[in-house]
Amino acid sequence: KSISIFSIFLKLQMATLITLNVGETLTKCNNLFKSKFLNSIAGNSDDKKKKNSHSYCNNIKNLILNNNALNNTHANILANMLKLNTLPHLSLLNLEWNNMTSKGITPIALSLLKNKTLVTLNLNYNTASTAVEDFSISLLENTTLKHLLLESNSINRRGAIVLSEYLL
Repeated sequence: KSISIFSIFLKLQMATLITLNVGETLTKCNNLFKSKFLNSIAGNSDDKKKKNSHSYCNNIKNLILNNNALNNTHANILANMLKLNTLPHLSLLNLEWNNMTSKGITPIALSLLKNKTLVTLNLNYNTASTAVEDFSISLLENTTLKHLLLESNSINRRGAIVLSEYLL
């Protein structure tokens, strides 16, 4: 029921909503609720008959989802949103302090091959580890991302070398 109310809110606010900050808000919610919440932002429908995704958050520039215990399933929803550019003005995505591992962060990294709006991606304090290597592939193609924050992500030696080679 809460998601239905949130969807109505989005429809009413779609022309004016620029920043959506739900940092630490979803921590105690179950994973199904979190998935439905993220799908409602991304414009993904539970209705399998609907083929086109349409987000009511078209004007959102800043999406702040830090400290919500988001997992790899949630990361995949966000990666799909980035890949399909369902938030066409999104420039900042803050995912720090969540429970995302390389299995969730890899799709986010690869979604940057298609996304042309994101300027800042904050993944601090997750567990990207080997997924860091996938960012080097995306960053060769993506020219809009200017800030990639990966502090405290258990980046291994190989990942650090691959990223440093990209920077050269």
